[in-house]
Amino acid sequence: MQLIISTRRLNLTDDVRDYVHEKMEKMNNFFDNIIFVRVELSREEKRDDGKPFGCEVLVSVPNKQFRAGKRGGELFEAIDLTEEALEVQIKSFKEKIDDTMFKDKGQMNEVLQEAELSSLDEDREDQYDYIYRGPGEAMTLDEAKQQMELMKQDFYVFVNEETGKTNTVYKKADGRYGVIVEG
Repeated sequence: MQLIISTRRLNLTDDVRDYVHEKMEKMNNFFDNIIFVRVELSREEKRDDGKPFGCEVLVSVPNKQFRAGKRGGELFEAIDLTEEALEVQIKSFKEKIDDTMFKDKGQMNEVLQEAELSSLDEDREDQYDYIYRGPGEAMTLDEAKQQMELMKQDFYVFVNEETGKTNTVYKKADGRYGVIVEG
């Protein structure tokens, strides 16, 4: 697992680095083939909510990304809250996969490993800011909207669980959502 830690307006001490590493290592309990974990720690002094410290984490596995961000009065609190939010997301995803698609963990890991092998070469990936790997698992429209918001994207392509067709959900300028359905 590649761990990338960046900071905004704070210094990264060895204690903080070790703490983040310890917390993010827990992600290996959920997936055997994590591509990378990106952690951004920040400090904003002039906040009205009294929570100057923030932690945002992006966990990337083949065909799926998980994102969580939380704020706290202390940096370690923000890290803990973010890690807990990620665990909830990942457990929910894994339960859905286990219940609907796979009967045992070995079969799920095989599918995820195959997806990882079919990804672009690492040399080519460096040329792009973002690489979309196509629709992953089937999901509802609400789940797709949530995934789009979590990834902070303007659109999200997915396979509609109800119809089995490829759909694209997007956010309009007025804040409402639109859906493009495969013909």
